[in-house]
Amino acid sequence: MDQTRVIEVKKNILAANDEAADAFRAERAKEGTFFVDVMASPGAGKTTLLLALIKELRSRGVQELGVIEADLESDVDALKIKEAGVPSVELNTRGVCHVEMGMVTMAFEAFDGERFDYLFLENIGNLVCPADFDTGAHTRVMLLSVPEGWDKVMKYPPMFAAVDALIVTKCDYLPLNE
Repeated sequence: MDQTRVIEVKKNILAANDEAADAFRAERAKEGTFFVDVMASPGAGKTTLLLALIKELRSRGVQELGVIEADLESDVDALKIKEAGVPSVELNTRGVCHVEMGMVTMAFEAFDGERFDYLFLENIGNLVCPADFDTGAHTRVMLLSVPEGWDKVMKYPPMFAAVDALIVTKCDYLPLNE
C-alpha cells in the first residue's frame, strides 16, 4: 500500500456525544433554561464565581437556579452551592477527567423535573479534556487565574479555542508577577 490515509477518529468517537448535546441544548432552550458550562484549572475560582453569580442573579429577581457540580472525588463544592440555597447535583466522575453528555443528562434528571432560568455546570478542574466534550451548554466560559501564569494559552490552545468567554481571576496577584 503506497497511499497514506488519514482517518478522522476523534470526530467519529464524539459524534454521538455531539448529537446528544445538540438535543439537550435545544430542549433546555425550549424550556427557557440558559445552560452555562464553567471550566478552569483546579483552584481558579469556579465555585467562587458561581456563588457571586448566584448572588447577583438573585439581586435581579432570578430565583430559578441550578448547578451541576462535576468533581473527581468529592462533594465539597456541591455543598457550598447548596448552602447558598441553590439546588445542586453532585456529578462525581470517580477520576474521569472530563464530563460527557450522558453524565450531564443523568445529573440533570436527578433534579426531578425542577425548572431553571439558569443552569450551570461547574466542570472538572482541568484545561485539557473538558475542551473536547460538548456538554450541551448554550455557552462555555473559562476562568484563567493569574497565578497559573501567562503561558496557559500556548500550553492548552484547544481550551481557549472552545470557549465563548474568558474571565481572568485572582488579579490581585498581578503585582507579584512583576
